[in-house]
Amino acid sequence: GSFLRGNRLAQAHLLQSNGASKLSDKLRNLVMNHLHADVKLIQRLLSLASDVITDVQLDGDKADPTLNDSIIKAFSTPEWCDSISTLLLSENSLPVRVQETVLETVQ
Repeated sequence: GSFLRGNRLAQAHLLQSNGASKLSDKLRNLVMNHLHADVKLIQRLLSLASDVITDVQLDGDKADPTLNDSIIKAFSTPEWCDSISTLLLSENSLPVRVQETVLETVQ
């Protein structure tokens, strides 16, 4: 995760290798099979998505706005949004810090 934060080349590689979709699939699997032990991993996946999007919005590559838009769109797919809404609507209670992370991610 820390390798992607602030590293435009790594973010571009993530995009080219369909990595955001793979992370979305992992999130969806964790949400659907919601186990208490997975809450920390769910929080980390959401924080990573939020951090990458924020990084692009604040310090995006001025020479390549298409890359910036593509990175943001990769983390804004229906799959990402559905996983997040399923998580919020889950009958399992989430710790407050995880709820905060979810809300920060979708803002």
